[in-house]
Amino acid sequence: MDSHDNLIVASDLSIRKYFLNGTIQTLAYGIVADAMFINRFDNIYYNTDYTLYKLDQNGNIIIVAGLTPGFDLDQLSDVSGIYVDKQGTTYISDKDNQRIVKYLINAINGTIVVGGDDGKQLDNPLGIFVDENDNRNHLYVCDTNNHVILRFMSNSTESISIIGKNNHSMFDDSFFPHNVFVDSNGVVYVAHKRGLFKWLPIQKSIQIILEWKRPEFFDDWIEHPISFAFDSNWNLYVTDRENGSIKKFLFDNNSCK
Repeated sequence: MDSHDNLIVASDLSIRKYFLNGTIQTLAYGIVADAMFINRFDNIYYNTDYTLYKLDQNGNIIIVAGLTPGFDLDQLSDVSGIYVDKQGTTYISDKDNQRIVKYLINAINGTIVVGGDDGKQLDNPLGIFVDENDNRNHLYVCDTNNHVILRFMSNSTESISIIGKNNHSMFDDSFFPHNVFVDSNGVVYVAHKRGLFKWLPIQKSIQIILEWKRPEFFDDWIEHPISFAFDSNWNLYVTDRENGSIKKFLFDNNSCK
C-alpha cells in the first residue's frame, strides 16, 4: 500500500498501481520481483534476482545494491525481503547467502547484520521488518526453514525466538513464516504457509486472523498467504500465492485492532 491507500502489485512481469477509483497504472515493465517495499515517500523498492532497485515517484529506476551475484559485501544472491527505515538505510534478506545485510544511503558495500555463516544462524530467511516505534529499531526475521520468527535488538547479533515451534504448541516443523509486520503497540503479525495470525507481546499469546480452509466449503478461503498489508483504516490485503489473487478483508469495528 502507498500513503494514499493505493494498492501496489508486482505480477505478470510488471509493477502496477491500483487506485481507489478503479484506475490501473503500470509503473514498470519486465520485472519478476520476489520482494517489494514501499517507503513513506512512496518510493518502491523491488528486486529481480540478486539486484535491488528503487522506483521513485518520477518513474526513475535506480540500482540500490547487487550489481552482480555473489557473497561479497557489494553482491547479493537472492533477495527475499526488503525494509527501508526512516533514515533511508535498506535492510535486505539475502536468502541464498543465509544473511541479512544493510546498505546505508549511496553505499556500495553492505554490512552483514546477521547470518552469512553457512546457515548456522539463519536458514532460508524471507520477510523482515524493523520496529522503529520509540526508536526501538528491533529487527524481526522470518527464519523460515528453522520455523521461527527471530527478534534482534538494535545493533545486536544475538536473537530471541519469539514465535515458533519452541514457543507455542500450535507450531511445529510445518510452520513456514513468510512475512512479518509490527504495529505501533508492538503486536507482531505473521503470514505463514497456512494462514495469518498476530502475536500479543504482553500476553505472549497468539490470535488467529486467517487460516486455511477447504475451498469447497468457503468462499473466502486462503491457501498460501505470502504477503499482506493494512491500509489506513486497517483493512487487510492478503496475497494468496496458490490462488494467484489478492483478497481484501474489511476491518471489524466491533473488535480490537
